[in-house]
Amino acid sequence: VPFKNLTPLLPHESAEGIKQATTTNDVSDQFVQILKEYGDSLLRLGDFSAAIPFYEAALSKSSSSSVQIGSVVLFYPTKERTAIMTAEVDCIDDDQVDLTVLVTPSSSLQQQQEEEITVPLNNICLCLKHDNPSLQQRILMNLSRCLLKLGHMENSPLKNHNKTEERQSRSSSRSKQYFQAAVLGTTLAMAISDVQGQDEATTAMQKKVPTILLLRSSANIELERWKQVASDLKRIQSSKMADKVTLQEANKLQRKCDDQKVRTRAANKKLAKEMCRWVDKVTK
Repeated sequence: VPFKNLTPLLPHESAEGIKQATTTNDVSDQFVQILKEYGDSLLRLGDFSAAIPFYEAALSKSSSSSVQIGSVVLFYPTKERTAIMTAEVDCIDDDQVDLTVLVTPSSSLQQQQEEEITVPLNNICLCLKHDNPSLQQRILMNLSRCLLKLGHMENSPLKNHNKTEERQSRSSSRSKQYFQAAVLGTTLAMAISDVQGQDEATTAMQKKVPTILLLRSSANIELERWKQVASDLKRIQSSKMADKVTLQEANKLQRKCDDQKVRTRAANKKLAKEMCRWVDKVTK
């Protein structure tokens, strides 16, 4: 970065500012909003790694203050943690929680009626604030944007120039973790939109769905999850809430996805041929 482009640290970027912001016991909506704005200011400056702790603190405070009987939560139904579901808390007992799974617009065909389930307390990803879930959704979206940017930065040819093979491998591993975390963040944001309701806040959250799907597709492309990408892009293209810009970005991602699939198939075909030649050579 050129010296002339350097700017002083923001007040909340100091070690004392970060400690005060992330360790205070204040869990009010007002303070959660302040933490989000701290993160937003750093996101706008392109300091993505510095923004993440403020978004994480905002999510933690917005969730931990409201886990109680009757709360609506997002949780992992199995220890594999491959899916996220929505439920209402029936009972909390030490490290276990009894839940009633809610039917949402994205529920599978098999999950079309409410059922009760008991899971470990640490399987709960997020407890929704009944009076302001849209704030949590916006935090998750911006957190996912930061994670996407960091993932792309780790994959940057400029950053990997002159790196040893071992360091490039570590960088690739970090990049994958960033993209996986971005998928989780956007999936949680999607789940918040799925909570049924007819008020203006719910409608506003649902309007963000195409953007959330676009962010998730961007992460899944880097993870080569073609089926998930195709599904999300199809939802965007058929959505009545997607604006012109979002549709254009979805079409660009579709082209990128198609190009990457062609390159992947070509690379796999080349590898298969080389393996056949090697096997043929060592068996003669």
